[in-house]
Amino acid sequence: MKKRRAYIYLTLSALLATVCLGTLVWMVIMLGNENEALQTAQILKKEQTSKDVFTASVQSLARDTLEQRNALKNLTADASAVEALEMIEAAGETARVSVSIDSVGSGNEEGVFERITVSMRAEGSFSRLIHFVSLLDTLPIPAYVEQYGIDKTESGGWQIRVREHMLLEKAS
Repeated sequence: MKKRRAYIYLTLSALLATVCLGTLVWMVIMLGNENEALQTAQILKKEQTSKDVFTASVQSLARDTLEQRNALKNLTADASAVEALEMIEAAGETARVSVSIDSVGSGNEEGVFERITVSMRAEGSFSRLIHFVSLLDTLPIPAYVEQYGIDKTESGGWQIRVREHMLLEKAS
């Protein structure tokens, strides 16, 4: 009888230990899942914060350049090459950067349009150069940037080199 009681106690103890061990393993698994969910939530929150900061900076840039962009929109879209270069220089003056047009080349004719290639440099602070590029993007001339590069100058400022193709209406 004592052996039987001891056997029952031993069996119940083993069963209780198994249940406790199973509960412990289950709790560890659940904590791991919660930790993964928490890490995923933190990553998503960081991504959302980055998106919010980017959106705020783009909106700020749009607000800051609204007046200049509206002034540039008053220029005509059927500009000649000289007028296009004047627009680029006006964008540089508006952004308060020093613009130097290195070369202008005539390219292929595409229907009623003539493609010209403009190579230019601008110097100034980094933020003003970014402002200049944003103004170039708003010029009322169909254009695309083929190549650009930004470098730090020896004097501590910044310099951007841009090669841009523009489509201009052919002179009649």
